[in-house]
Order: sequence, then C-alpha cells, then structure tokens
Amino acid sequence: MQQKKGLIIFSLGAVALMVGLIVTYAGQVSLLYLKTDEVFARLAQTAPNQHKGPKSLVGQNLRIHGKLKPKTTKRRKGRLHYVFYIQGKSGRSMKVHYDGILPDTFRDGAELVVSGKLEKPDLFIAHTIFAKCPTKYKEGQPGSKKSGYAKKKPTS
Repeated sequence: MQQKKGLIIFSLGAVALMVGLIVTYAGQVSLLYLKTDEVFARLAQTAPNQHKGPKSLVGQNLRIHGKLKPKTTKRRKGRLHYVFYIQGKSGRSMKVHYDGILPDTFRDGAELVVSGKLEKPDLFIAHTIFAKCPTKYKEGQPGSKKSGYAKKKPTS
C-alpha cells in the first residue's frame, strides 16, 4: 500500500513538472512573426494611451522582418552594442538595439529578421538577428556571374 502511494505521488510530481516545462517554454518558442509594416499597422489601430494593454504589441516578444535602413548602423565605442533601423516597404522605420556579434551578411539593405521585445512603439530590443543578402542567394543562369557556373568554351 505504501509503495502504491509513493508511486502515485511520484507520478503526479513528474506530470506536474512536464506540464510546467511545456507551459514555460511553449511561449518562448512560438513568437509572432510580422513584417515591419504590419507592426506599424497594428500599432496604428490602438490609441497611444493603450499601447501597454493585453492586445497591444508593446511589451510582446516578436520576430520582425524588414530591411536594414542604409547608413543607420551605429556601434557604441568599446562595446558590442549596436543601434540601427529596419524599414518596411512603406519606408517607415523602427529603431533596433542589439548587443552581440552581427552576422556576416549584415549590410545596408540586407533583409533582417530580428527576434526580441517591442519596448515602445518605435523601439525594438533584439536578442537575435538573422540576416541575408538578397543577391547572394538568388539563383542565376548557367554562365552568369552570379550562378557560379563557368561558361564553356566551344571546342573545335
């Protein structure tokens, strides 16, 4: 009888631990993915005094997709702290703060996906950055400079 009671308590504890872990980490894995213009559109739908409500994006963890605005990247001297702007197709831009090493493909005009928290309607604190250079990943035709294929010389 005592062994069954101990087994039941152990099983309930294990189940509670698993549920706790799932609830804790499920929110961190599933982030809302929005383009920069979609963020501005959603923020425009709420009044400025309601930006901290439960339905607001402010204070939420997000992934935001946009392009690095040219000539906006600044680095704090002696630190790996960067400030730059990402912009959408509309041209509106958002300030981003990031601490860490930037990806190799982080260049003016590169497509970025920044993950982090929207602190204010115009300020995003990034924890991770994914960057890709659009021209680097386009497929070219054989024989073009971008394709990596060399033109074949005619044989006589």
